[in-house]
Amino acid sequence: MIVPASTFKVANTIIALETGAVKDENEIIPYGGKPQPFKQWEKDMSMREAIALSAIPIYQEIARRVGSGRYRDWLARLDHGNRQPGTSVDTFWLDGPLEISAVEQAHFVARLAQQKLDASPRAQAITRDIIRLECSSSKLLYGKTGWRFASNPNPRLVDRLGRTGRKDRGLLVDHRYAGSWNRCPKAGCDRQGFALQARRPLMFAHAIRRG
Repeated sequence: MIVPASTFKVANTIIALETGAVKDENEIIPYGGKPQPFKQWEKDMSMREAIALSAIPIYQEIARRVGSGRYRDWLARLDHGNRQPGTSVDTFWLDGPLEISAVEQAHFVARLAQQKLDASPRAQAITRDIIRLECSSSKLLYGKTGWRFASNPNPRLVDRLGRTGRKDRGLLVDHRYAGSWNRCPKAGCDRQGFALQARRPLMFAHAIRRG
């Protein structure tokens, strides 16, 4: 089990909506005005934009609005990982104590895809919508990356959590890689503007077909 890092933004979006910490995916949330590792994070934005940029300060502001007590309730309700928010409300998914296995991640996103989480249909629908990466007449692609910032950067651990689907069928997967990230200003990078260098599979956990 490892920290979920930015893949927790999926669950965090549901929790933000269900607790009323954020009214909807388009509400503008302040980032706090402090320097950030990436210039793209240095602005106020909505959850829709923040999840595409994986903007940590936006979701940290959301976390402070939610509070540790409500996180404890909702982590249990969503059956997310070890359900431990600890005492540091705006870093527990980045530094622990929250941890989750690859199999648990895959089961979580399967329940979201099937709208079977213990959360409102509205919150689940909005969350699915803002993690949609591609949409065409023949396929849908949903996903969220997560990058663990660590004092020892070799290796960094990268989660790619997502669902692919063709019409009413879907495949749910959780990939984890060891590798390093470099800035990539050219086409072909992921939505956060990075390219994964020299990646090697660390874990392929689970796949679920439905339909």
